[in-house]
Amino acid sequence: MDPVAYERHLVPTLFRPLAGALLAAGPPTAGRRVLDVACGTGVVARLVAGTAASVTGVDVNPAMLALAARQEPGVSWVHGDAAALPLPDDAFDVAVCQQGLQFTSDPAAALRELRRVLRPGGALGLALWRDVARAPGFDAYAGALDRQGAPGDLMRRPFALHSHEEVVALVTAAGFGDVQGTTCVVRPRFPSARAFFAQQAAASPLAAPVAAMTPAAREAAVRDLEARLADRVDGEGLSFPVESHLFWARARRPAGRPQDTP
Repeated sequence: MDPVAYERHLVPTLFRPLAGALLAAGPPTAGRRVLDVACGTGVVARLVAGTAASVTGVDVNPAMLALAARQEPGVSWVHGDAAALPLPDDAFDVAVCQQGLQFTSDPAAALRELRRVLRPGGALGLALWRDVARAPGFDAYAGALDRQGAPGDLMRRPFALHSHEEVVALVTAAGFGDVQGTTCVVRPRFPSARAFFAQQAAASPLAAPVAAMTPAAREAAVRDLEARLADRVDGEGLSFPVESHLFWARARRPAGRPQDTP
């Protein structure tokens, strides 16, 4: 996955609007110690960097972190796995994981780690896409790949942890309470279905599988996508809704410890 393509194609259309919605749904971050886990190129961290007391971004991909550091040197960028955070206990007031939990090696372990590094009463924010059927452009993309013998499930993977009930159960089991969930809709826009196909291939783990397709198979997939999304194209290009869960929760205090709140 190319971090430059990710930042150019996915952040403005998907992750910047979603980050704004997630932060708006949660507690204040101004003056707080904020952690952005599975931060990618750091869009959440960059949004709060000007007002938070401190900001730390963690990601398992060094190339993503390198690009993030070039854009916002004021953030502490840390290489690490969300399921084994290289950070001390009780170090943060707010932790956010936007569209990253579903990619971790062990989501339950990652949530326990987030609980560990949050102080008692600290706030956890999660954004997780809803079912891929609620993102018709990506659903059509996955199907177009399937029909050419390419791995459409790679396009479905970001939508894997889409059950509201499953997420609430995982968050609660990890030591959080007061779990509040809502939804939001992001409406990305692309110049065309063909541009959408190319941009997603460049900016995601689909890069290698799409490159391995024959030219004829790629063209067939593009034409399939164009046909299935024709009714979503207007004079300004292609647009479709993508629905996301937004969750906020509080870190429960261990027995015998007083609880404080941001």
